[in-house]
Amino acid sequence: MTLGGALTLCATRAAIPQETCRRTSLTHPGWAAFHLGRTSTSGTIVGGQFGGRFHNGVGIASDVEIARFTGAEAAQFNQGYSDLWTLRIGGAYFLRQVPPPVAVCLTASIEYERLGDLRILSIPAGVAFGEELTLSSGAWHAVPLLEPRIAFWRGSVRDFTSVRPVFSVRGSTMFRSGDLFVGPIVDWAATGYPRWTARVRFGGTAF
Repeated sequence: MTLGGALTLCATRAAIPQETCRRTSLTHPGWAAFHLGRTSTSGTIVGGQFGGRFHNGVGIASDVEIARFTGAEAAQFNQGYSDLWTLRIGGAYFLRQVPPPVAVCLTASIEYERLGDLRILSIPAGVAFGEELTLSSGAWHAVPLLEPRIAFWRGSVRDFTSVRPVFSVRGSTMFRSGDLFVGPIVDWAATGYPRWTARVRFGGTAF
């Protein structure tokens, strides 16, 4: 699937400026957002995001978040640490509507996580499929996305290191009105712990 997207990218020399999979506004390139969520292990997530898009169809975003677990859950982790810090930098490139009106994007990111002396580096890449829908009122638009991804995953603690591929799927829907947006994001991984993470993101135009 990723190879097919890459071939399409080579064949498409010009992306449509207003149509990226990470779009949050028609008139402004940058945005800021907050997100709150939970994990399958009942961890609580708080985070923030900044992003922007360019006229060539590229969109980029940077996230910082913390997941806090209960004492009972933390006892199962590395030395009982309860706070998982995550830094994520990623982007998307709009290809074209194939087939119309479905938008197709290549996506990739670098994610770094820290839980005590446990370090996790993950590099997921995939293809996102989405379509913008105009709701009955006309003032709000819904943008559902489905994003299957494969990641290189490397975890290390003390002198132990584990490397493996991880398959995951991200599903989201963004409800946008003008420069404001809100919507859920759900990540599911075939392996690992926690198995799923659900967030609600809300924000608006930053610049």
